[in-house]
Amino acid sequence: MIRPFPDWFTRYRDHCALILLVGIFLFALLVHVNLPGMDLGAYNFTIPLLAVAILGLYGDRLPQFWQTHHRTLLLLLALYLWLWISAWFSVDRGIAFKFSIKYSIYFFTFPALLSLAQAYQPKQRLPWLYGFTLLFLLILAGFGIFEHFNPNWSFFPWMRNGVGYYGRSLSLLQNPNQLGALMAFGVVLTCTLCQKRVLPAFSLLFFIPPLIVTLILTGSRNGIFVLLVSVVLMVYPYRFVPLKAWAIALILPAVIGTGFFVWHQSPRLTANIQQIPQNITTIQAAMAGDPAALAAIPRAELAYIAGQQFLADPLTGTGIQTLSTKIIDRGGLNAHNLVLTLLAELGLPGLLLWIAVMVSALWQTPLLDPRVGLLSSFVITAQMFDFFIHDLPTILTMSLMVAIAANFKPNPQEYVPA
Repeated sequence: MIRPFPDWFTRYRDHCALILLVGIFLFALLVHVNLPGMDLGAYNFTIPLLAVAILGLYGDRLPQFWQTHHRTLLLLLALYLWLWISAWFSVDRGIAFKFSIKYSIYFFTFPALLSLAQAYQPKQRLPWLYGFTLLFLLILAGFGIFEHFNPNWSFFPWMRNGVGYYGRSLSLLQNPNQLGALMAFGVVLTCTLCQKRVLPAFSLLFFIPPLIVTLILTGSRNGIFVLLVSVVLMVYPYRFVPLKAWAIALILPAVIGTGFFVWHQSPRLTANIQQIPQNITTIQAAMAGDPAALAAIPRAELAYIAGQQFLADPLTGTGIQTLSTKIIDRGGLNAHNLVLTLLAELGLPGLLLWIAVMVSALWQTPLLDPRVGLLSSFVITAQMFDFFIHDLPTILTMSLMVAIAANFKPNPQEYVPA
């Protein structure tokens, strides 16, 4: 039997857990800081240690934690074991084992986030986690805007180990598409918290503009797609407050102004818009079976390669991260799709286990509450045309939203759409 912790300890442990959470996200940004003499980042050790520390803070609640989430934890363990089984049968065991070790951090952090959210829920402290996430995204947005005007600041090359993306904003991250998706999610998170009155409505005026501007500066087509899909979901099924005439009068000038800003500040996004008619013609030719047209659509070709690899080994797959580093071999490109990449690298059992973990975590939760269904949908929408397994801040943000949703139990009348 686990003894209760003393009052002086439990009084401050929520604050300590939040500090540890800040540490996890901080080390997630420092992916290029390696351990001396090793090809492993410091984050590979610090993040699991911080996650274990969070679990330790709530050690007296572990029996309740196990009782609530034992199915999810068992499925997570099964997925982790399958990661190693797939690596054993991989086309390149060295790569698969190496990345199985690297991605072990997720199997420490997700239980820690589940435990943290479970401890916060009865005390009405879940807004702390939302507030931390939004603040993290706004800090990224601030650095993204600052980068646009000061791209040669010495701190940015140090953070990225010299990697650049030709004028596209990366902020403190490693990839502009990752930043774009997070900025789109920040917009959705802000709207959701305002709609549920966690934040006052005037927060939209202060939080949305930097997030939108940074999204534009990333030139991320995936970020724009995530935002558009999320807006559709906000309209239906979540039925956010319908626009009134006065709202349209306020929003229309902002939309026009944003359009001019995009045109002048984001050449890549502008070029993509201009190429839409040509891209439609190319897609039609590719669907008709023209191999040249298929080769002209890089992501379609990558998806084709991933599909072929899955058909060649549908059970164990090629092994984690081997598709991008061994098979495609084009500077770390993956299939740019969550489902296709999991099928190719972990086989059908790997995909089914991942789905089972998500379903188990969200089972019997109020999916009609946007804080549950809408924010958790980011896991899928952000990875329909990308795959972020190596982008720690994105995966941790997704994991935190799912962990909160898995412990979210408001009054049933609260989450019925208006």
